[in-house]
Amino acid sequence: MLSLFGTPLRYTGVSDSSADKVSGQILFEKDVLFEGSWFFDTAYDADCCEIYGVNGKITFSFFDNSPIVVETANGSDSYAFPLLPHVQEPMIRKVVQYFLGRRDNPCDVRVGQLGIQIMDSFTIETD
Repeated sequence: MLSLFGTPLRYTGVSDSSADKVSGQILFEKDVLFEGSWFFDTAYDADCCEIYGVNGKITFSFFDNSPIVVETANGSDSYAFPLLPHVQEPMIRKVVQYFLGRRDNPCDVRVGQLGIQIMDSFTIETD
């Protein structure tokens, strides 16, 4: 979500004692509100992202081959794309080259650190 919506202004969350059930909210700049839930110990496998806007919503999956659905007041359109083979390969190559000392780090450490802080705020009790 950081790459889609930018800098978070606030974030908070809650989880069960084993962090198998996690829920979190993030308020991004431009009043974009993220709400996510993750259930790691369930038999039900779901992967759905919904982005709501003033003109409708977009629904898509991060990991399966579901079509992208765009809904507006005028109706609904569905866009199917074939799965990209080896989609991670270019990034893996860059990371390997980084660890071999042949290029700069392709991953922004600050974004990674912020992601970890956000995830920790969803799962670590601060009481």
